[in-house]
Amino acid sequence: MKIPLRRNIPISTFVLVVYYFVMILWWIMLRLEASVDTKETYYFGILIGVLAITSGIIGLTKSKNWGYLSSYVGKAIIFLSAGLVTWGIGTLMIGYYNIALNQSYPYPSWADLAYIISWPLWFIGMFNLSKATGTRFQVKNWVGKLYAALIVIFASALSYYLLFVVARGGVFEINTENYLGLFFDFAYPIGGVVILTTSLLLLGLSANYLGGVFKAPIFLIIIGFVLNYIADVAFTYTNTLGTFYVSNWVDLIYLSVFFILGVGITLFDQKILKQTNETKI
Repeated sequence: MKIPLRRNIPISTFVLVVYYFVMILWWIMLRLEASVDTKETYYFGILIGVLAITSGIIGLTKSKNWGYLSSYVGKAIIFLSAGLVTWGIGTLMIGYYNIALNQSYPYPSWADLAYIISWPLWFIGMFNLSKATGTRFQVKNWVGKLYAALIVIFASALSYYLLFVVARGGVFEINTENYLGLFFDFAYPIGGVVILTTSLLLLGLSANYLGGVFKAPIFLIIIGFVLNYIADVAFTYTNTLGTFYVSNWVDLIYLSVFFILGVGITLFDQKILKQTNETKI
């Protein structure tokens, strides 16, 4: 016996879906109007941050049903959600510079710190998600070790090519007079490589979780981080060329990233597991 799909989908997921499609329509209107560096575009950027924070808060509330830090799933949800919140805070800070102060945000700034904090939080979340899916066991065999090694090499080589050869034209200037900026210059690409590597490892090595009930949200989270990596590369490339502006096509990718991650986290709902078990004969 199968239950209707709508009974399996949490209300919070529907909220994110509506939010996302409203933002898509707004983005289309902004592009049709060719709006650049206006308050409307800055507000659009802020609402991307609001989406990330909202998704994170929803996730933090759902972690209660998984025992908070007492389970791998609970830990994964908490740290993934906390990373969304810090990333969203960074975006709100940039919006503050753009709208309240009417100026471009400085680099580095507190916004960059909020962004960077997201990386270790996301890594811890993905690490605990890998434990919940059994990836730690599969890496022990030679096939798993070989796959892990190839993924590390692939992610590192790809990142070097995209972030330094393509995005920066093969030129990377080291400013020894600004050590804080130098830290962020290295922290951003390193964080991206780590999350990309972890996501690809989880994708290739994770076993079915809870009978496959939560396979979809796990897959969405992985896709979300891969897409986030693409967005970071695109931002670096357009920023280097001087063509980036708030609400351009790169921000559309970021909007999709935090929608996908938010949906993935909200679908970690034990009601889905309970309803699925109740319909088994």
